[in-house]
Amino acid sequence: MTTTAQPRAREEHTLAESVDFESFQRAASTAFVGLHAEAISSTPFAGRILAHRYDDVSLSRVDARAHRVVRTDDLIAAGGGGQFKFTLQLSGHGLLIQDGRETLLRPGDLAVYDTSRPYSLTFEEECGIFVAMVPRERLGATAEDVAELTALRLGGDGGLLDMVAPTMGGLARRMAQMPGNGRRLVGNTLELIVTLCDDEAQRRLGDTESGRRGTLRRVHRFIEDHLVDPRLSPQLVADAHYMSVRALYKLFDDTGSTVAAWIRRRRLERARADLQDPAQRTIPVGVVAARWGLPDPAHFSRLYRAAYGCSPSEERRAEAA
Repeated sequence: MTTTAQPRAREEHTLAESVDFESFQRAASTAFVGLHAEAISSTPFAGRILAHRYDDVSLSRVDARAHRVVRTDDLIAAGGGGQFKFTLQLSGHGLLIQDGRETLLRPGDLAVYDTSRPYSLTFEEECGIFVAMVPRERLGATAEDVAELTALRLGGDGGLLDMVAPTMGGLARRMAQMPGNGRRLVGNTLELIVTLCDDEAQRRLGDTESGRRGTLRRVHRFIEDHLVDPRLSPQLVADAHYMSVRALYKLFDDTGSTVAAWIRRRRLERARADLQDPAQRTIPVGVVAARWGLPDPAHFSRLYRAAYGCSPSEERRAEAA
């Protein structure tokens, strides 16, 4: 049976422990993207999906008996492309196929696949997985490399995987009681995943810091490290990397953004995360804005409303409700 993805709200979606397979597939297409699914065992099916959405990032834990899911060209045409799904195998085994590659996932293994291209996942036994679905644009320059890492085990044995896998596993275990600072945890986890993908790309693809993507990653990191500085500007970034402002803007041509827009967006995202953090509810809005390089409260409020459709104070009140 096939269904297209339904609009995802920000609230939690849960499924009972034992359900008919049709309901399971509908829930999967709601939590993820449009999928074709089939049960592949004569044993009565049982499955459970628990999902949380944090703005444009969704986390899902799936525990189910043997089944297969397929993302086809028709489903891709119907929508839901432009997402990367980072999957951590919690229990059982899974076979991931995409882009002519296939990899067997064992407990503790991490892999990525792209919803813009066909893929399949087969679980021939009862299994548990944890999935972080992330929009391509959230990964910045790393997205180009991630697209080349599909259906590969990320991190190999040891290294950064020893940090990323336990962090994702911890989120999976706490899905039903996600703490109030969940957004911050998700942001930290995403940063770890991006770092792992950067390292994996350099190891597998031979990308060097002298290449365009390496330079763009370096620029992104510089911006991230200097968001708190109100003097941060395209000129400052260009000077720090020994290039002209024109060359810097050209570097951003394929990202769908300009360097100034990128700086503004990342500052707003960091400020928004703080405003949504219950532990920081007593910190004045102006202090939060200044912390991220936006010291003019009126200017910050205008930018915030343009980006998110509400004022910073309205955002905070909505989170507290």
